[in-house]
Amino acid sequence: IFFRSIFVLFFRNCTMATKQLITALRNSTGAGLMHCKKALEHSNGDLKKAAEWLGEQGQLMAAKKASRATVHGAICVAIKPCKTSGILMEANVETDF
Repeated sequence: IFFRSIFVLFFRNCTMATKQLITALRNSTGAGLMHCKKALEHSNGDLKKAAEWLGEQGQLMAAKKASRATVHGAICVAIKPCKTSGILMEANVETDF
């Protein structure tokens, strides 16, 4: 029973540290949960290396998404009642579905 409780305590602390590292990385980078987990696994728990890796991966992801065309969206127009100025806004969206 003694060894079992030490084993459970050891792994409980490891998972809490991992959760804490993921939370710290998410707060500092704004990346998603799974991306932070992969980055920490890739960098063996080093926050600085994980943030650098996320930056590299983010640039790669941004380059992939930049080549895609956004074909859905909306155009909105708002003009002041005195007709001296207005705004024209275009919003394009991309879906995963």
